Amino acid sequence: MARTLTSTITLSSTTTGSDALSFSVAADLGIDLPIKNIGRVALNASGGADTTLITSPSAAITYLYVKNMGLQTDGTTATTNVAVLETGGTAFAEVPAGEWALIPVVDGRSIDAISGSSHTVIIEYGYWTKA
Repeated sequence: MARTLTSTITLSSTTTGSDALSFSVAADLGIDLPIKNIGRVALNASGGADTTLITSPSAAITYLYVKNMGLQTDGTTATTNVAVLETGGTAFAEVPAGEWALIPVVDGRSIDAISGSSHTVIIEYGYWTKA
């Protein structure tokens, strides 16, 4: 059975320069197993154990979605901590509270995450492997 993930991003602003910014890009991405549809997990505070989001996916590209919910583990206390994404123990991205990222992960890399400071952080995440 063919699987498709439709992605769309729209960026617009009237305050980024002298000209207005407005564009949208959409793509239908062919995907296959393994897939992890959306779920939530609490990340440990900095200095704690990393949380594995993707464990050595296939050599194909894996599309990873991460949203920092801006909440601590109790689900009600706000935090401004970033979610730090790592591969091979090296940070490669930070997702600020309330923001999200869609990252194409290549070369069968494992992706881990941890809070960037002293609070736990709840993230929403999912991944889909390119067909």
